Amino acid sequence: MTRKFGGFLLLVLILLVTSGCTRYISFSAQDSQTHFVLLDNQTTLGQTFTARFDGLAGVALALNPNITTTPLGAGEIILHLRSNPQSDQDLRTASLSVQKVDRVGIYRFFFEPMPDSNQQDYYFC
Repeated sequence: MTRKFGGFLLLVLILLVTSGCTRYISFSAQDSQTHFVLLDNQTTLGQTFTARFDGLAGVALALNPNITTTPLGAGEIILHLRSNPQSDQDLRTASLSVQKVDRVGIYRFFFEPMPDSNQQDYYFC
């Protein structure tokens, strides 16, 4: 993991979600970070994490639109959940319209729950 990528990990909020029928949201100790990385249609970023509960059903990220220099586009942000960074097979995917990212905030990417996810390692990009 490069130092730049490690810095990104400290700056982006990561959410581990759910158990059972309810969606439990748990934030890491890195939640107070305020710096962001610029995403565009040629940038892919990723993060490994360990699920803390069975039924992982989503990931939440802190996003900050760059509307001062770039108008909101018509694209989508697509989250790919995989078993590890080397895998190219998606376990789940979720998407969010770029137009919905209209202010700084936490945006959730929900997908079908992952059974038996407790203490399992995952990677999203």
